Amino acid sequence: NFGSHCDSDPVAAKVNWVADNGIVVAVAAGNEASGVSSPACASKAIAVGAVDKAGVVPYWSNHGTALDIVAPGVDILSTYSCLAAGDCLYYWYAYMSGTSMSAPHIAGVAALLLQAKPTATADEVKQAMFSTAVPAAGCERCRGIWRGMCIGRTVVTCTPEEEGAGIVDAYGAYLAIKPSVACYSDADCDDSNPCTADTCINPGANESFCSKTPVVNGTACDDGLFCTAGDVCAGGVCRGAARDCSDSTACTVDSCDEAGDVCLNSPDDSFCDDSLYCNGAETCNALLGCQPGTPVDCDDGNECTAEGCNEDSNACEYIELADNTACTNGVCCSGSCTVGVLECPTSVMCWSSEYSYLKRATSQLRKFCKCAEGTYGYSSYSYSLGRKSAYQYIDSGDNENWEAMPVSTRNPAYRVRCSDGSWYYTNQDYYMG
Repeated sequence: NFGSHCDSDPVAAKVNWVADNGIVVAVAAGNEASGVSSPACASKAIAVGAVDKAGVVPYWSNHGTALDIVAPGVDILSTYSCLAAGDCLYYWYAYMSGTSMSAPHIAGVAALLLQAKPTATADEVKQAMFSTAVPAAGCERCRGIWRGMCIGRTVVTCTPEEEGAGIVDAYGAYLAIKPSVACYSDADCDDSNPCTADTCINPGANESFCSKTPVVNGTACDDGLFCTAGDVCAGGVCRGAARDCSDSTACTVDSCDEAGDVCLNSPDDSFCDDSLYCNGAETCNALLGCQPGTPVDCDDGNECTAEGCNEDSNACEYIELADNTACTNGVCCSGSCTVGVLECPTSVMCWSSEYSYLKRATSQLRKFCKCAEGTYGYSSYSYSLGRKSAYQYIDSGDNENWEAMPVSTRNPAYRVRCSDGSWYYTNQDYYMG
């Protein structure tokens, strides 16, 4: 006994071969209260279990995932001779129980279905039975078996492995497979397609069918779509050309909206872009077309700069006017208007960033602060360890002689805190004036 499918079994393989040739094969599942036996466990056979007159599956009916359906198989009056059964007291034929009584019921239902629909395939026959089967009333359980008797019998809800698809329903299967009448009149064949002439052939008969004949190509029709126009029939199908939604504006994207039954003309600024920065961003107006952009405004509000838009760099650029150029109440000095003077003050570099270090000496530190901060004097300083190249003022007095010379010295200063309390670093440029 297998319980599940057993296609590798030689007899089961032969049953599958028969089924592959279009035969409906119903096989008794077995009566050992075990797995479905061979050849019922063949995957293409209908494995049949038993059910009694109350709709209960007996404990001895074999079960498993290979079980497909159950049918009456308990106390069935069969064609088995009473002589063979050894009991002719009441009947010429014997009552028997077992899945061997159930399988003929399935074979008989299959024959009924093939009579109702001779063109049905084996799979259609099986599907009709499986899809209409009804659930069993329950499945028998026994606490024990003694001499073939069920001890402590109970009835519980069946699992699919115990009842398969359920109890076969011959009439339900017949209704599922019998051919239906296709049509009674031409109106039953109307498919709402204006490009076919719909006719019912053999109205009301099982062999009735609808005939769809294409109308003459070019016949006007309506496909129900807004976004097509000039619809005509072609080969039984209503077709139209795409609706022209173009407008007179070159910078719009024209499309048809089927859901809204409307043409859409969406402005797209990219159609108007002249690739120039300085004349501003051009825009598309759905009615007026491309509109010029607003030129870039480079005015910085400074009368001492000449401003302009640079197309190459896509940016505004500003050039300082020459010093002493007249401006409001003064003159331009280093790009700014200095009020109240007629000439720009001159400034002198009093220390260069190239000097890097300052020689440590009181007068040198004082002179550096006069340059950097404006007061001849200092508060403190920081120095760099080791011998290094530095600079010192040739004249370190309180004057405006800023000439310096290089010198090799130990532990030169790299920053000085001047009288204002701020640090001034020796690696920067400083100017006086």
